[in-house]
Amino acid sequence: MMDNVEGFYSKGWGSGQVKMVLGDNTFSVYLNSSMETLKFKASDMRIHREWIDGVWKMTDEMPAGYFKGVLDT
Repeated sequence: MMDNVEGFYSKGWGSGQVKMVLGDNTFSVYLNSSMETLKFKASDMRIHREWIDGVWKMTDEMPAGYFKGVLDT
């Protein structure tokens, strides 16, 4: 749990963290932008990635200190 994911809702992808596995391929996800927790089917989720230097990167591939710089802006 606590995996960084994106859930498709309201015509777009919202990034957040998996909070709970609900069963039947459904997950409870806390969305960062709206600060709410929603239910998503696995088919409406994907692994979160960031576009860095022209390449999609997963969270564990981010350069050291990347998120500190992003959060300070």
